[in-house]
Amino acid sequence: MLIPRLASTRFRSALAFVLGSIAASSCSCDDDVDGTGANGSGASAGTSNGTSQGGNAGTGQGGNNFTTGTNGQGGEGGITNMGGGNEGCVFVPPSGEFAPGLDCAWNGPSAASPYPLHNDVVMTPVVVNLTDDDGDNDVDLDDIPDIAFVSYRLQEDGCCNSQGVLRVVSGGCNSDGTMTEHLSIGATEIQADIGIANIWLDNSGGLAAADIDGDGSVDLVATTQNGGTIAFEKDGHVKWYQPSYPASATTDHLAGTTPSIADLDKDGLPEIIQGRVVLNGEDGSLAWKGTAGTGTNGFLGPVTSTGDIDLDGELNVLAGSTAYDADGNSLWTFDFLGTPITAANCQASGFPCDGFTATGNFDSDDEGEVLITRAGVLYFVNHDGSPMLDPVTMEPITVAIPANGCARNEGGPPTVADFDGDGQAEVGVAGANFYVVADLECLANPLPPQCSDPGIRWKVANQDCSSRVTGSSVFDFEGDGKAEVIYNDEQFFRIFDGTTGTVLTQIANHSHTRLEMPIIADVDNDGNAEIVFIENASGGTTQGIRVYADANDTWVPTRRIWNQHAYHVTNTNELGQIPQTETPNWLAPSGATVSGVMNNFRQNLPDFDVFAAPDLTVAISFDKTMCPQTLGLVAQVCNEGALQVGAGTVVTFWNNANMTEIACTNAPVATTSPLAPGQCQNVTCQLANPPVSPMTIDVRACVDNGGYACDMPPARGGNNECHEDNNLADGEDGCTDVPQ
Repeated sequence: MLIPRLASTRFRSALAFVLGSIAASSCSCDDDVDGTGANGSGASAGTSNGTSQGGNAGTGQGGNNFTTGTNGQGGEGGITNMGGGNEGCVFVPPSGEFAPGLDCAWNGPSAASPYPLHNDVVMTPVVVNLTDDDGDNDVDLDDIPDIAFVSYRLQEDGCCNSQGVLRVVSGGCNSDGTMTEHLSIGATEIQADIGIANIWLDNSGGLAAADIDGDGSVDLVATTQNGGTIAFEKDGHVKWYQPSYPASATTDHLAGTTPSIADLDKDGLPEIIQGRVVLNGEDGSLAWKGTAGTGTNGFLGPVTSTGDIDLDGELNVLAGSTAYDADGNSLWTFDFLGTPITAANCQASGFPCDGFTATGNFDSDDEGEVLITRAGVLYFVNHDGSPMLDPVTMEPITVAIPANGCARNEGGPPTVADFDGDGQAEVGVAGANFYVVADLECLANPLPPQCSDPGIRWKVANQDCSSRVTGSSVFDFEGDGKAEVIYNDEQFFRIFDGTTGTVLTQIANHSHTRLEMPIIADVDNDGNAEIVFIENASGGTTQGIRVYADANDTWVPTRRIWNQHAYHVTNTNELGQIPQTETPNWLAPSGATVSGVMNNFRQNLPDFDVFAAPDLTVAISFDKTMCPQTLGLVAQVCNEGALQVGAGTVVTFWNNANMTEIACTNAPVATTSPLAPGQCQNVTCQLANPPVSPMTIDVRACVDNGGYACDMPPARGGNNECHEDNNLADGEDGCTDVPQ
């Protein structure tokens, strides 16, 4: 029985979604660039260096057929790519300068907020635009992405199968390092919508985000405590509640059940996939339920993936050992080469323990392979369900995950990427005692010198005896074709060099671990990648959500979305729209990889030049409307580059007569919204006690850089640009006795 939402006019939010108007104007960069206007005289602009504006780029989705609505009816506008404009504007980050630092954190809600003690997190967040931050009545890519996650009370309720609360926080960091909370949805809010009490989310279950009913608005899907599925509108209201699927009694729901979203029947209305259970996205009704593989490993799951592995034009659901077709028919079930499940190799808890999956291409044909992590072994399976064979020995390819001390060693969901820049895909898996990167080159005999073990390029010791199935993600931070690994175990958050396993970053960060993993996305719409990871107070005293960024602004850009645990780029565009026909990820073209195709899973990639950069320019004019008390020094900040920049770009003002900084009464002066290529915004420095005619002041405006010469790093923030020598403009004027 499906439970619909009750009629309600209740508005629920920690703050209003539609913000007040911003007291700054926006314009095109070819308007009033010399500063001449009704309220001021002309001024000289900085050197343009011949950059072109070019406009916003297109979708760049590698051939995916997206069904989108129109503005006002199932569509919410907005650019679908932060790249574009001047295609020659690039910045190549220096190699080896890796300086991640904490950007901001959500350490829990205020005492006055709903569910004040639900401050621990032990699941994988998602990143997607849910709120109208710029007040234009659209939720689109001009807004700041949001981070959605499930929180719980570790100290009060324990680690597992606890009452979870949906939270949505802004990905934009506040100046004090905090994060603004938009939504808190628990049993009280759910009951108000559907009339049923005590409905909580699974505290370690996953979220998935997409437009699941074709109305142009992103929805959130979660698994409820003890089974069932619930979908929310972007404002937190319940869209529908399905109490019956998935169910524990039929071995379809374990703690940590993680939904995925794909359009299996290609009707423009995506389906919700949880193991072998598939629901219709528009209303939560059962589409089909398979009869074979489920997708669990140990006592957590299921976690499943999708892909057109046989290239017949139809997506397959890859649930553990079984590949289902789009209608739920079992195509094949892998027998794991006869290896049985025992109490020693998998804590199955009455479930099949048939593994976690991912897709990739590891041979010379175009069909995809399925990677299955199960009971401490990584299996490579062909698209037809046969084991992939070593071309020399003709033996099935398997890679054992090393163990050292933990009672069991099941292994987490696989991650696929080119870790070493050789143009071939490798597989990363977290076990109980080691994180390993499996590389088929390491099957050679004798063992190649770059390999640590047969089938393993490198391994690094970790500590995860608790769940033994944590996930991981990867990202090529430097754009050199080599993906770094991002991983968190019970004690530390780490970033590993993809080629060698060298620890690049290690930060104390505690978790009792489930299926969670860090994710990478542009969470604040600033044109750079950030890392989002979780913490709970298991073995420590801190908890919540952490956002890390590069202190030197050298990480390359990426997409503004990570919508599910089984994330792959061809599954969604940045607006959370699911393609009716999905391009196989391993065949999708990419300029960001050595091979020229994506061939990855649980890795984010930009849809545009990986080295695309902004180019910030400034023009100055004068606003005399408040004369003679105040003179407005108006800086028109434009982005003439190829990459969006975030809000908060700082402009400083200088007195050319003595080369000292002007003290604006409203300092600091900064942009208040992101600037896509070709966009501009006016910001104003209020100068008190200005000179009155015939006296004038000779002013310099400097954007994004620091110092009188405008060639130093700024006091805070800053963007790496393709041109750093066109960031200043000079102008001279003063007040008149009568305001103009």
